[in-house]
Amino acid sequence: MHRDQSRERGQVIAIVALAMIAMLVGAGFVVDGGVAFASTRTVQNAADSGARAGALVLARKAALGSTDPNHTTNADWDEKVRVAVLAAGQSPTGVTVSTKEYTDYTGALLGVSVGGGSVPTGAAGVRVVTNQRPGTFLVRVVGLSSWDVNQEATAVSGPSAGCQETLTCITLPITFPLTVYRCSTNNHTDGIVPPQEWAFNQPITLPICGGNPGSVGWIDWTPPNGGTAEIIGFVNNPPVVPLPLPSWKYITQTGGISASGLEAAINNYAGRVVQVPIFDSTCPDTPTNDQTSGCLNPGGNGNQQWYHVIKLLSFRLDDPQGAYINGNNQSTCGLNSTQCLKGRFVSFITEGTVLGPCAGDCPTGTSFAVQLIK
Repeated sequence: MHRDQSRERGQVIAIVALAMIAMLVGAGFVVDGGVAFASTRTVQNAADSGARAGALVLARKAALGSTDPNHTTNADWDEKVRVAVLAAGQSPTGVTVSTKEYTDYTGALLGVSVGGGSVPTGAAGVRVVTNQRPGTFLVRVVGLSSWDVNQEATAVSGPSAGCQETLTCITLPITFPLTVYRCSTNNHTDGIVPPQEWAFNQPITLPICGGNPGSVGWIDWTPPNGGTAEIIGFVNNPPVVPLPLPSWKYITQTGGISASGLEAAINNYAGRVVQVPIFDSTCPDTPTNDQTSGCLNPGGNGNQQWYHVIKLLSFRLDDPQGAYINGNNQSTCGLNSTQCLKGRFVSFITEGTVLGPCAGDCPTGTSFAVQLIK
């Protein structure tokens, strides 16, 4: 009798232990599954950014064609794509790019990996697969120490209405508002609606108005705590930075910077095509996503702001001088501005619908688009 009771107690203990393990595993899948779900969003955003960054480089390559003296080799272009994909796709901590492949403008794979030494004929997009392995907590009891989270994205580039001339040019660390037109009498940006448009090769002046949020901003590519010396360094030695469209960029200072060193640095590119980001809104707090919805309290005051970049303006700086940012240059700049950039309009690069490729080299005159398709 006592042996039967002991056996029954042992069976009950075993059943209770198994039930507790089952409950622990169930709770573990809820808790650790939540961690994995959060990681999925991070990994997906990284894949999107990496694919966009690679497609943006291919947009520049396609727009350039083979007629410009600054044209680089096919291997150089491949390296530019590789660096852009990795810089954007691996920016979140712990995320790696496991696959990066060229596609055509429809997103169809071409069977060539990015970084293999050459951009294949017909390449207009990039497929990126990102990975993260977040650790587990409760489900370790069943031997599962981490989740394997993989996400993919494909972005393509191509003419949105014809093609454009966009070189392998520097992106200046300065951003102008979408409605830029002139400076007001109190040196604030006086915008126009609809936004300013230019014809190819039309002379343009970009006025650098006063230091209010929503005005011209100087971008800190490596925030926080930028300054004039750091901005000059960004111009002289452009860093590798991801610039998906759209995205938020940190502004260390607004308005004009009267500095001969900065003026000289920009004028080193006189006669060449440069790009400047164009923004449509500002945010005082760190945004939560790349869309305007990522800012909970738009606007704000002070220099330390985030600016929402929606497209890139390509223009050719006047030669021998296109930057007038040291001292008072109102007689040269006009538009109520004492500082400005002067040149000729080339094109815009935006996020939008991609059409088919050009037949041969793309002619100048209209815009390219970068499109995330899956």
